[in-house]
Amino acid sequence: MDEHAKTGAQEPATGEKGGWRETRWSLRYPARNFFQRLWSGFKHRPKLTMLLIFIGPTLVFLERSLLQQYLLVARIYAGAVVVIAIFGFAGWILFRKRSPRWQAVGGLLGIALAMVAVIGGRGIHDYTASYWRYITLEIVDLETLPTTYDERVLPLNSIHSFVSERINETETPTKPDLVKIGNEYKWTLGINQSYFVNRWSRPMYEVIHLSATSSSPELSAKSRDSVNFEIGENLNFSRNVDICTRNAFGLWRFLNYEPGNVLLAKDDAGEWVEIVSLIKWTGLIFPWPEFGGVHVIKQGGPNLLTRIVSGCGKWIPPEKIKDYPFLIGQNIMPYEVSRYMAMSLRFQEGFLAPLPITRHGDIRIADLPEDMNQQPFTIPFRIKGGGEGKLYQYFALEPFDTDKQGLSTSFWVPADGLGPSYAYRHFRRGESPIGVSAVADQVRTSKRNYDWSKNAPVEHRPYIRIMADNTGDLKPRFLWLTTVVTHKRDSEGKKLGGFVAGSVPETAITDAYRSVVVWVDSLRPPKWPSELSEKLGPLWAEKN
Repeated sequence: MDEHAKTGAQEPATGEKGGWRETRWSLRYPARNFFQRLWSGFKHRPKLTMLLIFIGPTLVFLERSLLQQYLLVARIYAGAVVVIAIFGFAGWILFRKRSPRWQAVGGLLGIALAMVAVIGGRGIHDYTASYWRYITLEIVDLETLPTTYDERVLPLNSIHSFVSERINETETPTKPDLVKIGNEYKWTLGINQSYFVNRWSRPMYEVIHLSATSSSPELSAKSRDSVNFEIGENLNFSRNVDICTRNAFGLWRFLNYEPGNVLLAKDDAGEWVEIVSLIKWTGLIFPWPEFGGVHVIKQGGPNLLTRIVSGCGKWIPPEKIKDYPFLIGQNIMPYEVSRYMAMSLRFQEGFLAPLPITRHGDIRIADLPEDMNQQPFTIPFRIKGGGEGKLYQYFALEPFDTDKQGLSTSFWVPADGLGPSYAYRHFRRGESPIGVSAVADQVRTSKRNYDWSKNAPVEHRPYIRIMADNTGDLKPRFLWLTTVVTHKRDSEGKKLGGFVAGSVPETAITDAYRSVVVWVDSLRPPKWPSELSEKLGPLWAEKN
């Protein structure tokens, strides 16, 4: 082999009519030389080579849970990248033998394609994926409003603050979850380890469960159960529930699944278990997230070697949920999945409707930063009048423009992933209820002498009951249930990340159509319908 071939240099060549021309540069020789040098290095250092062969795969295997997150992102966008690459290659084939003028046109088109891919590629991808999610949804349009029951009085963040203030150890409670325990709805929290060393050595040893319907719960021995979870939300390495769940994925789920919410509930034997909701990415070119079943983790847990090799928990796929009574009606739908479903309703007027030039029927999830518990709100609903109900994740969808605060669409996702989703499209019925964005101002206006600098109305959730007006006409009445809370502050008066609702919270209920606020007795939720009928009945009976 001559010197030019060894180095991959560009040697001069003689043309047919004499003179010199430059040969095409190629990666062939440099690449071959690189791999030859690499192989030579491995060959002359056998001990180092064997060490790398052992350590490399071992580290990849031990840290596969971290690697899985990046592979999942690559899998989500890989299909679109391949499509762009195919178009680019087809363009190169089309223009490479054309005249210089056409080659210039092809180059400009290639640059334009690259700029679109770099600047707006993710937005275009997510837009299209959201549309595919919408057309694959099973949505039932409702003619009448569902009704609520067993309403929770306290906001989620108040429950967290309530428990944190009463813990006399150094641990930290997990975020509360509204779950079904038997025939009751309860807030459940686990007691987490706060310090680094304890996260390696100590388990999650206690579960707190509080009645969701109580206006003033008591943190007594009856609401505290001793447990022994070696796997927890903030424990370290393989004892962390996220890592341990990812380690349990086989090859297919490794490339398509990820953990979602983690909640504490009781199984059919009455034992506390951890339930990890799973997110499954479906679709090849424009994948979207959907419910992927759950991992159920029992107390105790596998040993270190088992956790590393095969992870932990038992996978129950979506089609098997109906075979486990403790999962039916449970709050196991990942919030990321239900939010994605709700946001896909922006295409309810067609593929081009949400574009900036039209925004026809475009919606947004009306999140309120001060609430600290963003939508969805998990609430028990009876969808078709009376009969048995269950938990649904509810979304109040408002117009895309933030200065428009009307309720455009109400959307219900079954919290257990069983059955269709439901939509009540207020805008198509000529109705004009206020959305959650407008409720806080209505509540403040109803009590002008209140110190709203220290207090705030938060977590406006639907309160829908069949109530009569003054003429005796019974039908579902749509109202918003609001709790007034006090922001937690430090010694200097600065706001901290939380709020309290007090021993007996103040509760306001706002008529969604007339914006009239009624302050009710927080200790007597069963009396609310009669209070509301008495005060709002004359307005409901008015004929517009």
